[in-house]
Amino acid sequence: AGDPPQPPAEGELAQHRLVFQLVGGKTASQVYMLSFHTVHPDYQVHVKVGDHRMPKFASRETFHRWHPLFASLEHSASPRVRMLIRVKPDGSGPLGDMCGCC
Repeated sequence: AGDPPQPPAEGELAQHRLVFQLVGGKTASQVYMLSFHTVHPDYQVHVKVGDHRMPKFASRETFHRWHPLFASLEHSASPRVRMLIRVKPDGSGPLGDMCGCC
């Protein structure tokens, strides 16, 4: 029987980013700030987007193949990431911290 694959040394891990496709930005009457928070007991990922008008937004956070985010997608019959999305008009102060980390 084959052993499960083991992660390579830290410097050899390929890193990936979350990329969000944002739609509807051209029809809004003002700029909105967005905050995406994953809803999963094994990991927490928080991504802030300062301007919703960008068609694509790449997270600054990176993830390797053995991150719990990828493990949950790989071992799921219907892979998906549940997220809480917070929206706030720009210019009305910072998007209040919901989690305390971002």
